[in-house]
Amino acid sequence: MGERKNYEDMILYNYIKKRWPNCLQWRKVRLGPIWREEILYKMLRRWADAVVYDDKKNEVIIIEADIRPDPGALSKLVMYKSLFKDTPEFEKLKDKPIRLIYLTTMFDQKVAEMAKTLMIDYEVYVSEVSSEALEHIATLKERYKA
Repeated sequence: MGERKNYEDMILYNYIKKRWPNCLQWRKVRLGPIWREEILYKMLRRWADAVVYDDKKNEVIIIEADIRPDPGALSKLVMYKSLFKDTPEFEKLKDKPIRLIYLTTMFDQKVAEMAKTLMIDYEVYVSEVSSEALEHIATLKERYKA
């Protein structure tokens, strides 16, 4: 069995590197306040795929990424936005404008319409990695078809 690749992470990394190469960026970011229970159990905060601070536009960008569009990811982004202001690690950025981006490798009209309604930027990012990821998904579907 070959090495398992996390295509979403690879796509996200390449996208951020291309769009914001010189901006502050964090991946796999915990958002929200720290509760006493979390100190004990380390499980109550939510995880955003990425946060970028674009100092030229003076805005925070919260990104959720999926290979295939998933409407549930949009509600995650809405929650992340509300949690951001209560995240102690981002105290200095809490009053900056926040932009939400849903990143995927293919277009889905219904998900894009829902994103627009929620004021989330729906972005399709295609690269060699995303093409490889889609081929991998097709291979898995074929393998488990029977």
